[in-house]
Amino acid sequence: MKKIILGVMVAVSLLACSKEQVIEVNRANDEITFSVVTDAITRGYVYSSTELPQKFHVYANHNGRTYMSDHHVELIDGVYVNSDGVHYWPEEGDVTFYAYQTGGEMHWVSGEVPTMTFKVQSKVEEQLDFIYAVKSQCKDDNAPVALNFRHALSQVVFQAKNTNPGLYVEIDGVSVCNVGATNLFTFATDDTDKEISATTQGTWNSLTGGTADYSISFDSHRVHGNNTVVELGKSNAINATMLLLPQTTT
Repeated sequence: MKKIILGVMVAVSLLACSKEQVIEVNRANDEITFSVVTDAITRGYVYSSTELPQKFHVYANHNGRTYMSDHHVELIDGVYVNSDGVHYWPEEGDVTFYAYQTGGEMHWVSGEVPTMTFKVQSKVEEQLDFIYAVKSQCKDDNAPVALNFRHALSQVVFQAKNTNPGLYVEIDGVSVCNVGATNLFTFATDDTDKEISATTQGTWNSLTGGTADYSISFDSHRVHGNNTVVELGKSNAINATMLLLPQTTT
């Protein structure tokens, strides 16, 4: 059968996660500890409740100075543990925390909102999600610092629909071409567990495409001309999903 691409519409959609879940950690003395939470206010922007981050990095400011620098936190037996040393709450003042999992080149200046240069992996199967969280003006209140992570990338999946009853097509791969692969991300300036606004979500520099191409292949899908949407790559979902930079392109 000859493969035909005419008459097929490929749709790109963004996916996100929901459901509430809280993981607590044990506190000892005045040690700074962390929990990961999801909030109903931010449905669609929180990390998956079934795939919580196994580890993440934390930076923090206190009185305009660095209080934590690339501090590592790891999920062990359902508890988030400070895996590279203990940090204690300051006696006075508050602390603002910036956390992320799977980032790029962090640009940290004491007392300022951090930025990060992020590059998307060229192989789709090696692409990892970039999530981030901000919690500001925290004090020692006998509780873990609750971090609400949000997605910074666009998760892209593919569908096909054939409107021509006189033919059917077979699709075994998709390519996205001429898109940007590298961009600068600025963390949110307010807490990411608050309602979505210009200050509670991070921002990317304006990006209008580039020269990067991303391709995926999967078991062949037959798309009949009955105007029915077919999920592409559903049997091989991991390799059929792209994690790309948000951008405008043609």
